[in-house]
Amino acid sequence: MESLQGRIKADVVLIASLEKELLFDMHRPELHGVPFPFPKLIDKAETTESTYAFVLLDNGLYAMAVTPLLAPDPIAWLCPGFRIDDNFAREIKAYTDLEITFLSGQNSFGTTFDEKRRAVLMSVLRGSAPPAKQIVDVGVAGETFLSCSVPLPAENGNPIALLQRSLDKELAPYVRLEHTYLSLALLGLAVSAALGIWIARGVSRPVLQLAEGAREIATGNYRHRVELKQGDELGSLAASFNQMSEGLAERDRVRDLLGKVVSPEVAAELLRKDVVLGGEERQVTVLFSDLRNFTSLSEALSPQEMLGILNHYFTRMGGIVENYGGVVDKYIGDALMALFGAPLGNPDDADRAMKSALEMIAALEDLNRH
Repeated sequence: MESLQGRIKADVVLIASLEKELLFDMHRPELHGVPFPFPKLIDKAETTESTYAFVLLDNGLYAMAVTPLLAPDPIAWLCPGFRIDDNFAREIKAYTDLEITFLSGQNSFGTTFDEKRRAVLMSVLRGSAPPAKQIVDVGVAGETFLSCSVPLPAENGNPIALLQRSLDKELAPYVRLEHTYLSLALLGLAVSAALGIWIARGVSRPVLQLAEGAREIATGNYRHRVELKQGDELGSLAASFNQMSEGLAERDRVRDLLGKVVSPEVAAELLRKDVVLGGEERQVTVLFSDLRNFTSLSEALSPQEMLGILNHYFTRMGGIVENYGGVVDKYIGDALMALFGAPLGNPDDADRAMKSALEMIAALEDLNRH
C-alpha cells in the first residue's frame, strides 16, 4: 500500500469492497470492515466508472477520486485522497493569479494568504461566506478584495472556494495614471531649469574628469583613463593625458622587472641614466664563488633535490651580494659571478666584495648545519 501511495502521490488512500465496506484506511487500519463513509461516491462511480468529490475527513478537506480496481473485472474500489492545503491553493494561484481560500463554516483548510490575513478574513466572514457566485467587496487587513464564493461538489459538509482579487491592485494603474498627469504638469515647470543645469554640466564635466584623472595618477593608479569623446581641445588634452598614463605604467613595469633581478637602488640608477650603446669603462671588483665537490654531490642526489639545494643556496648568496651593493652577473651551474662597482660604483667596492665573500662563507656553514 505504501508503494501504491507513493506512485499516485496521494495523502490518504481508502479501499472499499464492491459491497461498500471499508477494506483499508491508510491512516486508520483498525476500521477494517466498517461501512464505507462515502457510499454516494461509489454509486456515482458505478455509473461513470470513476468520479471525484470533495470530502471532509479527519479534520481536513480532501479531493477524493473513486476508480475500480480491475483484475480484470472489478474487485474493489480505490479511493485516493489529495489534501487541500496552502500549497494546493498556491498552485492554483500560479495559474489563475487569484487569491483563493478553501473553507467550510468557520474552518479554513487552505489559502494563499499569510497567517495574519487568514485570521482577519475568517474574523470578517464570521462563518458566513458571501452569497454563491455573487461578487462582493470584502476588506482584509486594509485592502479591498472583489470576492466570489464557489460551492465545491462535496459528499459531506459545505466546503466552498472563496476566489478573491485585490481591487486596490486592479485600480493601481489608474491611480498611477492620475499621478502621471500631475507629474507631467510639474515636469513642464522643471524642464527649463534642468536644461540649464545640463548645459552647465556639459561644460564642467570634462574639466572635472581631467581633475579626477590627475588625482588617480597622483595616487599611483596609472590604469585610470579619461573617457572624453570630443573633437575639441579638451578631447586632445584627454588623449595626451591617457598617453602619459600609459608611459608612467610602462615605466613602473620596467622598474618592477629590474627590481626582480637587481636591488632597488641599482634599478633606480639604471632608469635615471641614458643608455650608451658603446658601453662605458669601469673599474670593478669581480667575485667568483662555486660549490666544492659539486659533481659528486649531484651524483648522489635526484635532480629535484639538487635543484632545491641550488635555489636555496643562490637565494641566500644573492641576498648577501645585494646587501653589500653588488650585482649578480650570472649563475654558471653551481658557480656565481658578482660585480662590485657596476653599474653603481663605491669607493670601497673591493672591501665590499671581501666582506661579502666572508659572509657568504659563514652563510654556507650555516646552510650546511641546517
